[in-house]
Amino acid sequence: MDIDIARLENTKDLLALDREVSGIAIQCLADICANVFFIQREAAEELGLDIDKSITHNIYGTPGTGRTFGMVKEVSIKPTPECIITEDLAVLNDYKHREIGLSQTCLKRYNYDVHESREHIALTCDGKNIFILIVPDANREIKNKAL
Repeated sequence: MDIDIARLENTKDLLALDREVSGIAIQCLADICANVFFIQREAAEELGLDIDKSITHNIYGTPGTGRTFGMVKEVSIKPTPECIITEDLAVLNDYKHREIGLSQTCLKRYNYDVHESREHIALTCDGKNIFILIVPDANREIKNKAL
């Protein structure tokens, strides 16, 4: 299977969220251009996730070797105390950012909405509307914009 993890250059498509996995803080990136959940290999190892190296895929649109390092199954991400998202993650080798990418498919499944203020993302989880604060992206420099 081929997986396209292409992202647009437009930073509006990348929204950083502070989350926890296994009690360890890690930045999650709501990446509305990603087609699959993903995680940096070093972050997966740090979190103690069991990487199945027998499952690999071709990848496009991200730095790396052109193949995933493996997969981790059923990772629970807690956007808020009231909501748990459980997904399989593609493990990316040579990916420079310590983060988990939340895919477009997942965000749509939870009926996501980014409000005009760009201060939070709204999700529907277990029939409840929740709001997650968007934080400054710890992994990317903010580009100076000409006014």
